[in-house]
Amino acid sequence: GGHRPNKRVRILTAAVLLRLLIPLSVWLSVSGFVVLCVGVLALCLWEWTGLLRLAIGPRAAAVAFFLALTVPLVRDPFFSPWVLMDWFLLPICLAWLILLPMALRRRRTPVGWPGLALAVGLTFGCVAAVWLARQEGLAFLLSIALLVWVADTGAYFCGRAFGQRRLAPIIS
Repeated sequence: GGHRPNKRVRILTAAVLLRLLIPLSVWLSVSGFVVLCVGVLALCLWEWTGLLRLAIGPRAAAVAFFLALTVPLVRDPFFSPWVLMDWFLLPICLAWLILLPMALRRRRTPVGWPGLALAVGLTFGCVAAVWLARQEGLAFLLSIALLVWVADTGAYFCGRAFGQRRLAPIIS
């Protein structure tokens, strides 16, 4: 397996992120919160492309392209992320539902240009999903965060207690 942070580091990271997420999601406007999420997701995309073992040039180009896609949308006061649902978010959800199980079954993710395109597309889909969730309301956004945390924690403990082999050995 790869690098595995210990339990204390995971708990500390979650605590710090929650201490930042909750006040910022309350104090910032919807678009301000989305701008913050775009910045965080740009960093996530940088790390993801690093896992794809890409050179710095394509990694930087992917992040620049992602920012070129998202920043104008966030800055446009007349743009609504609901427009993204039919043309972008639904295909991204289908990609998650089809490609993720295929990649896990093969025990590898797409690499090279297909992996790069998938990473950028899915990261952009995350921006749209966070934006839509925040527009629904703060309680809805926090309930999603809680659901993800509970599912991740439950999967971790079930895997430790009952797991025979790792689902994604390169990641785990």
